[in-house]
Amino acid sequence: IILRGEEICSPLTIEQAVDSRDSVAMALYSQCFSWIILKINQKIKGKENFKSIGILDIFGFENFEVNRFEQFNINYANEKLQEYFNKHIFSLEQLEYNREGVQWDAIDWMDNAECLDLIEKKLGLLALVNEESRFPKGTDFTLLEKLHSRHSTNPYYVKPRVVDHQFGIKHYAGEVLYDARGILEKNRDTFRDDILNMLRESRLDFVC
Repeated sequence: IILRGEEICSPLTIEQAVDSRDSVAMALYSQCFSWIILKINQKIKGKENFKSIGILDIFGFENFEVNRFEQFNINYANEKLQEYFNKHIFSLEQLEYNREGVQWDAIDWMDNAECLDLIEKKLGLLALVNEESRFPKGTDFTLLEKLHSRHSTNPYYVKPRVVDHQFGIKHYAGEVLYDARGILEKNRDTFRDDILNMLRESRLDFVC
């Protein structure tokens, strides 16, 4: 930290040093990946009316023995993809059949809109995570209390009877219990200014 021209060094704990190391590694990986995609697109791009097919490759639905914030986000992304699939494969197609008078057998499909509302709507799970992350005294325990208090009656929310550090979601692919420990720390995962400034001084395009 530089204050009034004086540089002050503050040693990190082992945990803080590991977090800083991991943050740098993730940032470099993300920048490198984006740079590679940019170069590929520059090489293969065609005319403005050039037709192409996009490929999205993400993690599939995850349900491990211990599920953390990473699994929460991965499964949320899969819920959004399922919503898109439901809309374009089932809902819109069946409307088109009705408009054209096509005879067909109706297909029952699971609408995951209410599960997504639990996650992303106002005062949903993500909103409460972000809200608690902004409070200096916010902890994973206070977050869990708010989640239980706000959503325990939601049919897609699961409040475990035994384990006191978990909450669950009834996803389209099944029920998943998430470990709330570490969620706020990971959600607050911000880059320290000194690390950011160091990377900005790099001569490599994909780093700075």
